[in-house]
Amino acid sequence: MSLRDGTLHRQGADAGDSYQVIRFTSYEVRPDLSPALAEARQPKRKPKELSFDQLRKRIDAGGPQVLAARAEFHRRLCAPLAPLLFTLFALPFSILSQRSGRGGGFIAGLLIYLAYYFLTSFAETLTTDAALSPLLTFWGLHLLLLAAGLHLLQRSARERPSRLMEKLDGMIVRLRSLRRRDAHP
Repeated sequence: MSLRDGTLHRQGADAGDSYQVIRFTSYEVRPDLSPALAEARQPKRKPKELSFDQLRKRIDAGGPQVLAARAEFHRRLCAPLAPLLFTLFALPFSILSQRSGRGGGFIAGLLIYLAYYFLTSFAETLTTDAALSPLLTFWGLHLLLLAAGLHLLQRSARERPSRLMEKLDGMIVRLRSLRRRDAHP
């Protein structure tokens, strides 16, 4: 940067140092931009884009992104439990003789998946924004879903469908009857 016809005011580092006024006709300023350029070359990546090692380093380093990194780390650790949970919920729904037919099973599966997705998103929000422990949010959620799935499986094994399964089946039957009525005026 090139400056023309100006003054430069300097005061020494210690309070007892003198104050200087320097007048110039031409002055070249060369700021050190290497730290800013190095930071610009390495863009800030979201926690979902990081590997496990990078997530652990970000968690250990602290800073403003530590909560989001912790949430992503525990979300990834819990993700392999999802197929087990879906199986625990699918078995009771498949054993139940449904009046809703094959399409009802698809709708039930879709509702189970959507509920799981919304609950894990809510757990991530609680961990990131409310600073709750991932043990409470992610692991507690999965433990609760595991208990609910085991309960439904046990009731199905005794051929006692739960109220939730009966209500869901009834809703699907009603939706299908509405669709048939609208299709055939």
